[in-house]
Amino acid sequence: MHNFATRIINSIIRRAQHIIILMRARKKSRESISKREGNNILVLCYGNIYRSPLAENLLKKYFSSETYNIMSAGFHKKENRTCEPEYLQILEEYGYDLYEHRSKTVKPSDLKWADIILIMDRYNLDMLKKMDSDCISKTIWIGAFSKRKSVEVQDPYDKGYGFTRDVISDIELCIKDISLELSNNQAVSDNRAIKNHNI
Repeated sequence: MHNFATRIINSIIRRAQHIIILMRARKKSRESISKREGNNILVLCYGNIYRSPLAENLLKKYFSSETYNIMSAGFHKKENRTCEPEYLQILEEYGYDLYEHRSKTVKPSDLKWADIILIMDRYNLDMLKKMDSDCISKTIWIGAFSKRKSVEVQDPYDKGYGFTRDVISDIELCIKDISLELSNNQAVSDNRAIKNHNI
C-alpha cells in the first residue's frame, strides 16, 4: 500500500513539473524569438519524416536562402527514410510535396551551426539536453505560437487521418506566426546595419 501511494504521489509530482515546464516554455519561446540573432535555423522532431520536414518546407516558402539557412533533422538513428505514403497523400491535399525528402539524424555539429533550434515536444528537449545542454538557450518551441493550451506539437505517427490533419494545420499556423516574428527581427537587424553604415 505504501509503495502504491508513493508511486501515485511521484506521478502527480512529475505531471505537475511537466505542466510547469510547458507553461514556462510558451512565455520563454515567445520572448526569446524576438531577441534571437543569426541566420541558421534547425527544425527538429523525433524521426524527421513528419513534423520537422513540413516546418522546414513552410519556412523555406516564407524566406529565401539569402535571408535564412533552414534545415531539419531528427533523433532517429536511421537516416534516408522517406515520409510515410499516407502522410504524403494527406500533404498533397494541402498542396505540399515532400516526396523527395529523406530523413537526417541530428549531429552535434548541427546544434553548433544553428542560431535558432525549433522543437516540437518534451522528448525533443530531453534528447537535446543529453546531446548538448548549452544549446537549450537557443531553443524555441514551435507550439508556443499555437492557440492550443499545450506547447507540444504531437507526433502524428500512426495516429490516423484526422489527427494528422490537425497537426498539419497546427504547424501551418505556428510557422506563420514564427515567420512574422523572424521577419520583424530581420527588419530590425537591417535597420541597425544601415544606421551603422551611415555613421
